[in-house]
Amino acid sequence: MRTIRFYLLSLVLPLLSLAQLQPLLLSPELWEARTNPLQGWEFARDSISNPFNCGLLPYTVAPISDHCVIEAVVTPKANLATGKGWGVIGIALYAAPDHFWHVALVESPQPARKHHIEMHQNYQGRWTYSNNVHELEISGRDYDWQYNTPYRLRLELVGDIVSASVHTLAGQQCFTRKIRYRDGEKPIAARPALRGLSISGQFRDIKAQWGKALPEPVIAEAPQAFPPYASDSFIADIRRPATGFFHTWQNSDGRWWLIDPLGRGFVLLGCGTVTYEGPECESRGCFPYAEHNKKAFASRQEWSDQALERLKAWGFNTVGGGSSELFMRGLPHTAYISIGGNMAALGDEFDITPHEGCPCSAFPNVFHPRFQQWCDYRAEQACRRNINNPWLIGYYLDNELAWWGRGKPHSGLFDAVMKKNARHSAKIALRDFLRDKSFNDIVVFNKQWQQDLKDFNDILRLDALPENTPEQTQLKTDFLAIIAERYFRSAHDAFRKVDKNHMLMGCRTAGIRNTHEVVWRIAGKYNDCLTWNMYGKVDLDEEAAYTGFHRPEPLSDAFKTIYDWIQKPVIITEWSFPALDSGLPCTHGAGQRFRTQAERSRASEIYARTLLSMPFMLGYVYFMWVDEPAEGVRATHPENTNYGLVRANNEPYEELVATFTALHRDPRALRLASIPQPKPRPDTSRGAVYRRYAQGLPAFAQSAPHPQFRRQLSADKSFSVSNGRLSISRQANQPFLDVTLDGRPMGRFGTMLHYLHDGTRQVWADTTAIDDVAISANADMLLISVKARKEGPAKELAEDQRPFTMDYRIILLPDCDWFLSEITAAGNADSARALELRGMHFRLFPAFSALELPGHSVPNLWNRELYSGWLENQGQRYVAAAGNGRQDLGIRFWISKNDGVLHPDSFRKFTVTLAPSESYQPETPFYIFNLFGTGDHGAMREQVLKIIALDQQ
Repeated sequence: MRTIRFYLLSLVLPLLSLAQLQPLLLSPELWEARTNPLQGWEFARDSISNPFNCGLLPYTVAPISDHCVIEAVVTPKANLATGKGWGVIGIALYAAPDHFWHVALVESPQPARKHHIEMHQNYQGRWTYSNNVHELEISGRDYDWQYNTPYRLRLELVGDIVSASVHTLAGQQCFTRKIRYRDGEKPIAARPALRGLSISGQFRDIKAQWGKALPEPVIAEAPQAFPPYASDSFIADIRRPATGFFHTWQNSDGRWWLIDPLGRGFVLLGCGTVTYEGPECESRGCFPYAEHNKKAFASRQEWSDQALERLKAWGFNTVGGGSSELFMRGLPHTAYISIGGNMAALGDEFDITPHEGCPCSAFPNVFHPRFQQWCDYRAEQACRRNINNPWLIGYYLDNELAWWGRGKPHSGLFDAVMKKNARHSAKIALRDFLRDKSFNDIVVFNKQWQQDLKDFNDILRLDALPENTPEQTQLKTDFLAIIAERYFRSAHDAFRKVDKNHMLMGCRTAGIRNTHEVVWRIAGKYNDCLTWNMYGKVDLDEEAAYTGFHRPEPLSDAFKTIYDWIQKPVIITEWSFPALDSGLPCTHGAGQRFRTQAERSRASEIYARTLLSMPFMLGYVYFMWVDEPAEGVRATHPENTNYGLVRANNEPYEELVATFTALHRDPRALRLASIPQPKPRPDTSRGAVYRRYAQGLPAFAQSAPHPQFRRQLSADKSFSVSNGRLSISRQANQPFLDVTLDGRPMGRFGTMLHYLHDGTRQVWADTTAIDDVAISANADMLLISVKARKEGPAKELAEDQRPFTMDYRIILLPDCDWFLSEITAAGNADSARALELRGMHFRLFPAFSALELPGHSVPNLWNRELYSGWLENQGQRYVAAAGNGRQDLGIRFWISKNDGVLHPDSFRKFTVTLAPSESYQPETPFYIFNLFGTGDHGAMREQVLKIIALDQQ
């Protein structure tokens, strides 16, 4: 092959003396597809096509030269990108995989799908890079090119000038740009190339010209010389032999440390996503932070100077992902290999779960016959240039893969593979696994899975297998272990073929509970440290950190469990606490919300101290540099939340950065500190109102009823009661209660149970009937006791026929505009099957056209006063539910954007399995206050605060 190429080179060198560009030969062996091994270029007699995400295609017959021109007629055909992907098709001047210029037709991510034309440079892995050039001329950047329309693209390098143009075939100029390298900057030397990234298309009439051949760049070794490592952030009394690269070390006291290239202890205090562009805003068709920066700074370099100065002043010592202008300037950084997410984005053949344009959706097909080649390719592409980089801490394999598929941690990926078609390589691998586990005996298989198959190929036609026995659960878990082994082993082996210097740092798992123990144990075998993103919960009163809102566990205890499985040190690669006073909606995205920046800052300090005190913790990466746009990032990823250290106008959140500045002054002390213990708190499960009126029930102090109370109860259990202001009534055969205030209809009250149907699907089912009502009153209170049940199909899942019972009571005080409600029991009315409970709900619907509370659609809001409600359209009436934020309950009233359905959810989450005919009583009282009034949100909150204060006395 080498002889053929030299022969062809001797034929084409005379092109240099010709004035006209000459056609390039279209034989595949003359073009080096240093690209995706899963999908490649297609060659025809008169054209080259990229039907897939093919990448760069250099014409290797041409030499590297400082005079190079390429021209081609390019016809874009279709966009192949996932929701977040950019589409690119064009021509290039290619020096190396990470060093080239291109002129290209570009399409932004969906749904905007805006078109423009660009000429940009990838400079030694920095995209887009412009610090080494001057702009001479540019026009037509916003040209709206069209699919299935041919365009003539031209890209030219002559000495220190690079220029590009795009024309229609009729000769109309669409785009032009010309740049000159700055004095002292070395211009690129390149060869012609084609480029296709997420846009399929066809290249015809491909012509080129080049000048004198220059020495080929050496890409078998790292091509870049790196400045020596130097940082003033280190732990002086932690010393190890210098290796020139970051690595880990465990002290004799069991505490793990990062060791920097100079052999000094290092505590990783990072900030993530420190980019000039910031998050995109699809609906506005721009990057708002970049738009600000273009006006505020003369260049990207000027922006990066300020960003670095700020990061260092605030005590951050690592760029946990960001613009390349920040690298190797006093702060080390991390990088991605991106194996799984990128592979899953290629389509069904290449995924187990598809890439839906957002985190936590993708999982790659590790059973694809070319998965190892894909890992090799990604490692080569991502790691080769940085082999000798002392500033690089290490690599993440991926970010937030869907290790749980679309289901449970142990079985989600098994179930996802079962849904694949019969020809899918993962489905075939699963068939083989099941055959091996049944000793190649279909009778054994049928017994294991309660099936009646004739042979093992019948498995390929199934789309699900049950999970009703411990053996089935174990088999699904065993298959997950095989997936994890193939993923981590293949990725590790590919990485170590290329890079033996840097750390492999796991795949930034999304939290810890959705990833099964077998995955963690296998990950520990193949990585130098493990990483996960953990948006935990902080209790400001206890000054303690927990795992989350549902079944919270002390953060240190939960992390210690994972460490015991992996036996490797840990870096937390995302965490943050947004606040509502930022002015951002904060309705989408992970994390506990607070009302103010002061609360946010205090929570951040508590969380950071807790993390760094853990003996296996190497450090953390805070998420993130700049806020997300209020309009959301994109349709498939609508985050709109206050995660940033700075606003979109680049103004810092002063309280937060002051907290980090003080916190980061002594990282050694943070690492050597004892794990913070929660401050003791009093028992708040029974407030003052509850203790006075409900604690002794069902015993009831007899006395003459208060004169304000009115009550009427019929034999059919219809009733009406009043306290002088509030009236509560039920019509015959009605499963809910009607509420009026001063004669005006206000709302409808009922209860709901949350449980699992057949052990898998979640069901939220309202009670459908009331069997019994009892009413009693004395001088202090009126008590309504209700026994309700559900029978027949659930509204949201017709096939669910599970019967259950719920007992609740209502306490009315004289002349009050609120009542207390308490669920006292839930029962399994099925005489044959167990009932897997997940929670119980109160339901308070409005009797008027309702609006959500402003700012009350935010999830995970920390409150001492917990409430939500409905406002009337014209602001006349409101209904609300309120509770003590210190108790085990949640309250969120929200309206579904898809169908406009109202969800008035006052709930307690728990996990209990009831045997047939068994009943459950809450361990601590589950009660709330139901409020009714007139006025706006302010009036509602004022009433809420009064009642909560009364209960907290």
